[in-house]
Amino acid sequence: AFGDGPWSAALVCTVCLSAPDTAATVTAPAGVITDTTPTYTWPDVPCAAEYRLWVSGPSGNVIDQWYDAAAVCSGDTCSVTPDTELAGGEHRTWIRTRNALGTGPWSGALEFTVCLSTPDAAAMTAPTGVITDTTPTYTWPAVPCADEYRWSMSLDIAL
Repeated sequence: AFGDGPWSAALVCTVCLSAPDTAATVTAPAGVITDTTPTYTWPDVPCAAEYRLWVSGPSGNVIDQWYDAAAVCSGDTCSVTPDTELAGGEHRTWIRTRNALGTGPWSGALEFTVCLSTPDAAAMTAPTGVITDTTPTYTWPAVPCADEYRWSMSLDIAL
C-alpha cells in the first residue's frame, strides 16, 4: 500500500551441468611434519559437492573418506582433520571431487613425512682425502626427518 521496498542483497549461485571437471590441489600437509593427526587442506573446486580424502602410508591405505563440501569448506578453502593417527614415515595424499552428476578427477599426490623422533646424524661423503680445491662441494645423503642441516668444519692445512 505504501510502495515497493528496496531490493534484497544479491545471492550468487552456480548451476552445475556436469561432474566437477577440475582436479583439486592438496596444499597441506607437506614436507616434514610431527603431527600424527594433521589437517588436510585444499582450495574449493567449483561444482564439487563432496571431496574424497585418500591417504596412503608406509603400510598401505590409511584414510579413504568422503566429506560433504558444506561441512569442510569455508570461503575458498576446504580442510579436514581426521581422527586417524598416522604412523611415522612417508605418506601421500590425494583429493577427488564429485557431485550428483558424477565424479571428478583425482588431484596430484602431495607427499609428506611424519617424524616421531629426532633425525639421525648426517654422514658426510665428500670431500675426502687430500684436496686442492679451496671451495669444495660438501655432500651427504639426505637424512629422514631432517628439514635443515648445520655443520662445522675443522681443517688440517698442509703448506
